[in-house]
Formats: sequence, structure tokens, C-alpha cells
Amino acid sequence: MGRGTGRPGADTDRRGLDTDSQGAVGQEVSTDELARIFVRLQGEGAHNINLVSPTPYLPMIVEACLPIVHNSNGYETVEAIERLRGTVDVYLPDQKYGPEARPDAGNAVGDPLKPRHSAPSLRYSAAPHYFKVASAAITATAAQVGPALFGRQR
Repeated sequence: MGRGTGRPGADTDRRGLDTDSQGAVGQEVSTDELARIFVRLQGEGAHNINLVSPTPYLPMIVEACLPIVHNSNGYETVEAIERLRGTVDVYLPDQKYGPEARPDAGNAVGDPLKPRHSAPSLRYSAAPHYFKVASAAITATAAQVGPALFGRQR
């Protein structure tokens, strides 16, 4: 007899606490099946998965959770990246533009045949100061998850 509830047949852990709190209602699932359950619940519209007293099962829960990849164009605020701290496993920024050139670079002032230069990030993506903003965001992502590791570096 388990000591937690006194129910006959209840399993107990080494501290004498019930590990079978739902009797025969629950069922064992593999970590792969648990991952499928999490994804199914999300697909059914669940806003969260409320894991009540999950501590004994944390290794399986962590293994069952899919890695989160944040795949963006890099034009993020540092504040937005900070809000993601602890939730993202891999950041995959796609930095599209390099440092902006001087506004008059390569332009003969007053020459009507040569349009005034504007930064490609502003011209093509309406993203002012793209390189500065994206570089700060990418630095913040590296501070959270560490530098990128490739191949044998891992």
C-alpha cells in the first residue's frame, strides 16, 4: 500500500510519496509521443501547456520540447531579443545589408543624371540604420546562446 494516499496498489517513490496519483487513469508515453501530444495540443488551439508538478518528469519534458529556431532578417530591437531570453535554442539571423555608405558616396553633387545615393537597406527594405540595428540584435542573440558552432566545434 502506498503511503501518500493509502490507496492499495499506489506506487511510491523513495520518499514514500505517491508516483501514481491518478490511479489507473494515466498512461505511459515515450518522449516522442509526448512531443507529438504537445504539437497536437498547439494545433488544437492550446495557448499553453500547463504542466502541474512536473519536476519528476523534467528530463522527459525537456527532451520532448522541440527546439525553437528564431529565423529572422536580423532587423530586431535588442529589447525584442531580450523578451525571448530563455525560450530560443537557435537564432538564425539573415543579415541582409552591410554598413551604410555616406549619403553622397559616388554621387556628383548637383548632377541630375546620377540619382542621390541612399542606403540599400532604406531603399529596398525601408529599414533605416539596418546595419547598426541588426548588429546590436545579433550581438544580443550571441550573448544569450553563445557563438555559432559549426561541425567539429560542437
